[in-house]
Parts: sequence; C-alpha cells; structure tokens
Amino acid sequence: MLIVDPKPDVDLLHRVLAHIEANPETWRQDAYRTYESDDVDAPVTAYCFAGRTAVMTGAQTPAIRRLWYLAPDGTLDEDSGCHVSNWAQEKLGLTWDESNKLFSWENTLKRLRTLVAEYVNRAYAIEAYEADQKGTSE
Repeated sequence: MLIVDPKPDVDLLHRVLAHIEANPETWRQDAYRTYESDDVDAPVTAYCFAGRTAVMTGAQTPAIRRLWYLAPDGTLDEDSGCHVSNWAQEKLGLTWDESNKLFSWENTLKRLRTLVAEYVNRAYAIEAYEADQKGTSE
C-alpha cells in the first residue's frame, strides 16, 4: 500500500505568514490564543500560527478558558470535535511532524519563515512529480 503525505497548501501558508508579518502585535507563538484580560467576554488579542490558521479558515474562537475543539464546519464542538492544532494541520496540508515543528511555542518569526519555505518547496516538488507522472502515463 502506498502512503502519500498531504500536499501543503502554498497559498494558505503564505497568507498566514504574511498576516503575522504584517501584524506582529497579533502573534504569540506560545499560546493558541491570548485574551486582552481575564474577563469572560474579553477579545482575543493574539494567536499562534495554528490559531491564526484556524481563524483565517473560518473557525470560531471559544470564550476564555474554554477548550478549542472544532467540528468539520469550524463551529465549536468540545464533545466530538478535533483540537485546533489538528484543524490547522489539515487545512495547511501538513504532516504531523511538519505541524509539530511549525506550531512549536519556541519558534521565532525567522524560524516560521524557514519552515514555511521548506513546506512550500515540498508542495512544488509534489506538483512536479505529479506532472511528470501524468506526462509519462499519456
């Protein structure tokens, strides 16, 4: 059985990174989301790469001190939904190892740029391979 890794979403990787670069005050890699205060209705002030990906792909953000689990449509679902990091991994088209690296709390902006470039290159390699395979099968 052939196991194929997912193909990274080049456009989404670039859009999330560009948003972080253009709005560094809304980025905190050490938390999926950060709130302005401890008030239940406090607005979110920052997201990590995974959290920003979720928001940019239509996921809802939970109230403070609530777990961030999402149904397939992006609505909150603490009972049977997947964790925000799994949601973002799937949307970005990354392997488990890649998402672990990209979502690490230790990442600097420079490291995020390097990882995004690496994953974009993998996507282009997959496209080249697929084009080559298509060309040899005709």
